[in-house]
Amino acid sequence: MQFLDRLEQNFGKFAIQKLPLYLAVAQLVCFFYASAHGGIAFLNHLVLNSTAVMQGEIWRLFTFVIIPPGVQNLFALFGIYFVIYFMGSALVEEWGDFKFTFFVFSGWLMTVVASFFFPYNILTNVFLETSIILAFAYLLPNFEFYLFFVLPIKIKYLAYFIWAGLVISLVFAPWSQRICLLASLTNYFIFFGKDIYMNMKAGKRNMKQQVEQIKISKKAFHVCNECGVTDKDEPGKEFRISSQDGEEYCLEHLP
Repeated sequence: MQFLDRLEQNFGKFAIQKLPLYLAVAQLVCFFYASAHGGIAFLNHLVLNSTAVMQGEIWRLFTFVIIPPGVQNLFALFGIYFVIYFMGSALVEEWGDFKFTFFVFSGWLMTVVASFFFPYNILTNVFLETSIILAFAYLLPNFEFYLFFVLPIKIKYLAYFIWAGLVISLVFAPWSQRICLLASLTNYFIFFGKDIYMNMKAGKRNMKQQVEQIKISKKAFHVCNECGVTDKDEPGKEFRISSQDGEEYCLEHLP
């Protein structure tokens, strides 16, 4: 993260302290207000729609970030706490305030930019929050939580499930949605892209070494110069080096 370290040295003063808390509180306020005043109809005024933005609804550039994961739903409250506050706070503890601020800001910025290329797309913060889950899972893959408050599961398995869904979306979704999806995950690849690439290279190198070891293990150590039989063909067979020509033979063909 040398690039991010240099950014922090120059722009660290712009870090927003306790950003996970502010985001969680903003989503809670939005949740309770939407539950009491129109529900989904109210949230529709907050989603990111570049066409509406160009018509003067500037607030949409910012309000889509504080849309809760649902209304009149206890799981939405759990999502706000667990994803935004708990995981966000863990990332702040791991990275510091500036890097987490940059993580959220870059995801927000690329989502906004992508929305103007596809003005008919309606965007929320779902992919931005997904990037928080994936970042948390990358850093703490063995962290356990209770799915539906009952089933213990490691966060890395949830991340695998999410990645599978994202790949399916990239394959089958329209290009406009694919670009918006990738744009909203730009922050994740900024932070972990190099590590993923290096791990892939290391994995490829390890696989190559294993293949070579398998080849070596299958390669015969003794080969008869006359009949070609090897110690792999007949493990109990004895071989000798001929004093006449220095070649190796089985006992039956030893000169």
